Parts: sequence; structure tokens; C-alpha cells
Amino acid sequence: MNRITVTAAILLLLYLCCGCNLDKLISGDPPEAGDIKTDASGFVVQPLDTARFWIEATDPAGGTLGYKWTVNGGEIIGSSGQSELIWRAPIKGGNYSINVEISNKEDNISRSEVIKVPSLTAPRVNILEPAPDSYVVQYSDLTIKASAIHENNIQVVQLWIDDTYTPSTPAVHNDVYEFVWKIDAAPGNHELKVRAVAQLTGATGQDSLTIHVEGIVAGKK
Repeated sequence: MNRITVTAAILLLLYLCCGCNLDKLISGDPPEAGDIKTDASGFVVQPLDTARFWIEATDPAGGTLGYKWTVNGGEIIGSSGQSELIWRAPIKGGNYSINVEISNKEDNISRSEVIKVPSLTAPRVNILEPAPDSYVVQYSDLTIKASAIHENNIQVVQLWIDDTYTPSTPAVHNDVYEFVWKIDAAPGNHELKVRAVAQLTGATGQDSLTIHVEGIVAGKK
């Protein structure tokens, strides 16, 4: 068996084992690229401002590369088929995904980043538990649950009792923040307030309600 026959047999065996075609087995390499870069510090772009994004890529075979940029919001200014892109942020704040697909004759690769557009709105806060005007017993534990949502995510959620900050770390699950308060307040009406601070802008939103604390009568359990 000569050398040419052996080579053909090896290629045929690879074709049968891998389930791919011979063209793919002997094809060249895909493009090589770094990460997306931008002139926007921290990938933060103010509403309606423009920013430049670019990618540095090469073709191992020295060929020509193709580019395709996509963003799930805002406006692409000019061509989306070059190695750089000019993008105008939407007026609505939030986190937006920017993606570029780079291709040569053999294959394609993609790179993506998240663009943060500050939202000028306050976080939406809603106390879920307890119900307004609930009666609770002094020195018992009260569970306080509140939802807090913002387009740029939440930086911190705080519990306030009668305009006094109560240092505590809530448990968090699916945008719901849960506090446990040891009711050390005097009998009577008290205001519960949950305050949320947004990332990037520091915008603050809150919700509040009144509860009634009942004192413990001496000698009774």
C-alpha cells in the first residue's frame, strides 16, 4: 500500500468516525479576536449619548474578515459591517447587549458585552408583608418582605422604622427582599419603610405602611 493510499484511508476513517465532511477536516482556522472595546468608561453610556465600539481581529490565513454588529436597543449609526461601530443609547435606561460576529471563509466567532444605560427613574418598591394596619406583639419577630426592581439593578435595600434606619442584611430571592425585625418598639402605631437605591444613578424609591404594636401585659403570657 503506497503513501497516497494510506492518506486516503486515514481521511476516510476520520470521515466515518466524526460524521463530518472532508472539506471540514482539511479547512483552515476561524478568525482570532480580542474583547470588544469602547470609549465609554465602564461600558456606561448616558441616555441619547453616542459611543464608539471596536474589535481587533485577524485571519490566520491572511484573508478578509467580515463583521456583523447587533444591539438589542438604541440606534446603530452608519454601517454595522465594519470592525468598529457607532451606537446611540436609547432614552430608556437598562442593560443592553452588544454583539459582533466575525467571519472568514472557514468559520465565524462572536464576542459580546453589556452596555449600561443609567435609568433616571426610581426603583419600584412594594411591601408584600405584613399587610397595612396589621397588629403585632411587642418583642416578637416580624417578617417584612418587599419587592424592589430597577432597570440598572438594585444597589442596596434598607429597612427603616419610624424614620430610623435599622441595620440588617435581607435575604434575597427573585427581587424579593426579606427582613426579620425584633419588635423592640413601644406599644402604639409605627411606620415601616423599605427603601431601595439603584445602581449607577443612586436613585431612591420606597414604600411604607403603618403597623400597630401591642404591649405585653405584666403577669400574662
